[in-house]
Amino acid sequence: MVTNFLSSPTLSSSFGRRVLPSSRRVHITKTRRRRRKVSLNNNETLLEGGCCEKEKAVLGVGSCGLDILARLEKFPQPDEKTRSETLVMEVGGNCANALTAVSRLSEASSSSILFTKIGDDATGKDIISILEREGDTFDTSKVVHGGTSPSTYIICVKDKANDDPTRTCIHTPSNEPLMNSEVTDADIDSLFASSPREIGLAYFDGRLTDVALRIAIKARSLGIKILVEAERLRGDDLDALLKLADFCVCSKSYPQEKHPNDTNSFGTALTEMANSTLSDRCKLLIATLGSRGSVALLFDDASVDTDTGATVLVRSVDEIIEEMERAFQSRKQSEESGTPYSSSSSSSSSSLLSSSYRYIPEHALISDRVYNLNGSGKRAKVVFQPAARISSEDMVDTTGAGDAFIGTVAKGLSCGADILKTLRLATFVAAQKCLQVGARAGLPFREEVPEELMYPFAASSGELPTATSRKGRRSAMTTGAISAFLLAFSFSAPNETFAAINGSSVDMNKLSQLFNQAMNASSYEDAENAWSKAIELAPNNSAALSNRGTLRLQAGQWSDAIEDLQRSIEIDVKEGKTADASVLNNLGNAKGAVGDWESAMDDFLKASKDDSMREIALANYALAAFETGMDELAVKTAQTILRKDPEFWDMRAALTAFHWGAGDLDKAEYEWQTLCTSGRGFGQSESAEGVRSFGDVAYASKLLEQQLKQQLDIAAGVTEDELGNDTPCQLYKTTDTVAGRWPPRPTAALDAYLRVKDVGQALDYDGIVKEYKFK
Repeated sequence: MVTNFLSSPTLSSSFGRRVLPSSRRVHITKTRRRRRKVSLNNNETLLEGGCCEKEKAVLGVGSCGLDILARLEKFPQPDEKTRSETLVMEVGGNCANALTAVSRLSEASSSSILFTKIGDDATGKDIISILEREGDTFDTSKVVHGGTSPSTYIICVKDKANDDPTRTCIHTPSNEPLMNSEVTDADIDSLFASSPREIGLAYFDGRLTDVALRIAIKARSLGIKILVEAERLRGDDLDALLKLADFCVCSKSYPQEKHPNDTNSFGTALTEMANSTLSDRCKLLIATLGSRGSVALLFDDASVDTDTGATVLVRSVDEIIEEMERAFQSRKQSEESGTPYSSSSSSSSSSLLSSSYRYIPEHALISDRVYNLNGSGKRAKVVFQPAARISSEDMVDTTGAGDAFIGTVAKGLSCGADILKTLRLATFVAAQKCLQVGARAGLPFREEVPEELMYPFAASSGELPTATSRKGRRSAMTTGAISAFLLAFSFSAPNETFAAINGSSVDMNKLSQLFNQAMNASSYEDAENAWSKAIELAPNNSAALSNRGTLRLQAGQWSDAIEDLQRSIEIDVKEGKTADASVLNNLGNAKGAVGDWESAMDDFLKASKDDSMREIALANYALAAFETGMDELAVKTAQTILRKDPEFWDMRAALTAFHWGAGDLDKAEYEWQTLCTSGRGFGQSESAEGVRSFGDVAYASKLLEQQLKQQLDIAAGVTEDELGNDTPCQLYKTTDTVAGRWPPRPTAALDAYLRVKDVGQALDYDGIVKEYKFK
């Protein structure tokens, strides 16, 4: 089990003794970088669009079902019995997969809205449950239910003779597919009218086409842009849907299946598709090319003169693509060999990328002028986006890679992001997906994407404090268990260059190597193994024991963690040292997880004697007190913390929950309102915390300035959403932010407050959701 924490772990390359999170509070920084926009034609801006100005929802219409994936060493022969290496059951379907990518790249609620039909069977209930675990960014309220759920059996083969894995899909459709008669015009109207968030794009994966056509016509009447996927030939309804498309993404095989030609030319087929399958309404056509990358045509309005007045040349699309691929290979070869991530500004984020990557392209290549494609009269700029290169041993499964790519593109198009930067991000997301089996397991969350790759969407987000809650959803999907609460996550150095253990000296070089190996391990098993070897080498090294104990605590191995952490403290005390406060705090977390709350609270109090750990340890003490029914003690402790640090947002939210659980409803409302106007409140782009170092007067002055600006904005007609969506209380609008960090009873109290109920629910340490009754 993976534990989630208030702050992300900070590792020290120098192995300092105590490496604590840099801040116990989460601050949001919004930066809106505006760039000059260059219009490709009269009514569409795709190039250099900069960042998303406002996050909008993507409505997805299409397929969703159950995927059963078996990974094999080789494809079986007829009548052959074979054994799978891996078997995975998860949600699949082009539309559901693409919307999952949208959801994980989003910060706002209801950012991806799914319209499909799922069965009333047990499989359908499991599908909905899995999708709901994505959180409030994924909206399943528009799903139609009935019949049996569709399923697909997928055989994934990683042939040692072939770098790219293959997959074979066997689909079983629903026994009651969605019929046109099941969806009324009123249903379609309500699909848009009742959406909780403004819809910026309607995405159609080519299924449910008779219903999809009606939804697309409605979207068009509302001025909502339309993205249509053309994966394979699906009849006249798909052709009609493509005529309505503002944007189209097709597979590498579709153009030639639709428009075969004597020379088997991809470029000729793509041009014919642009001319006859798509209408003049379509401004962008993207074709995915698998491991080569993707090519895009940015169409130009032939009625508008080019901005330079230069002659529009006739060029072959095949020739342009080949020329760009050669240019890319030349550029790649000229760069420093062995660099896993090529970017002029990658120094800060390259460490976020795994060693699986051989190369991630710096940017797409775009033709320097508009061309008349194949002499057809259709004019366009051509874009070639190379694919990210993944080492063959780490390439696991390509299932859903195209969906990941399309979902990222849909996200960018929904809010007007720069298409070139969106394509680069889409390449990364698709590559990440291929590192794991299935269409969803490898899809990255927003905070797992390097900062410069997220640039197209940066303006709507800034730095989000969602690494705990959103990555927590990933672990919840695979473990279904709860973790410890506020953890002082510190990895310590070998704490002695001591000799003479049992008459022999310790090889400090070997010990340091094991510490490095453990801290850089890519899995729990590898890290645990390295720490264990370090302990074997130096059994009285308290740092090695505390580090393994912290790792075990993070993984939910409570009893083993207690043993390691307790032994680490005993060694330090025996040597005349003061017990390390962070180790005491972590020991308290582990004891609480096994129900030994009295001893846990004693450890928290001891840890709070250290100034560097005071607030985190006391916060844990308050949460533990409330967990054990000592509500008054919990309230008093939280109030003590907040008197000294009124900007400790997590404790302000906890005090809200404490008061609500104790029946002090008015006090709970007061604390919540205080949270909503705390620190960087009033919808400001930067925190008043930034001036705290200049004294209380400067801090109060900054808050007053922000409040006055808010009042002026309201008078000028700025909406409440624009003012309030980034205030601290928005972090706690669901229990996602605290689930896995707080014990279950305080989490349930916050759940009860948010739902205005006297009953709340929370996941307990045993992995079972329990209900708690409050006053």
